[in-house]
Amino acid sequence: MLKTKDLQNEYLVVFKSQNHAIYIYSKLNDKKIKTKIIQTPCSISTSCTHSVRFNEENVDAVITEIKNSSIKIKGIYKIERNGAKKTYKKIQL
Repeated sequence: MLKTKDLQNEYLVVFKSQNHAIYIYSKLNDKKIKTKIIQTPCSISTSCTHSVRFNEENVDAVITEIKNSSIKIKGIYKIERNGAKKTYKKIQL
């Protein structure tokens, strides 16, 4: 499991359901890809959704796993830090 201090250039993939997030998290974990499942930040989604956080080196692997699983996502966001403040910038696939 990832610790926040291990992550640099972090990303989030936001799912429409908790089950989808857990499914992708498990698939990535089985492939030894470091990820963490988290509650989606309120600034991205006000509904009760979950996200998978991962680092930049795994972007392609995460996107491939999502496509292979035919799961629809709400989006992928780059986490940008300004001191202690985090903002989220949606990226285009």
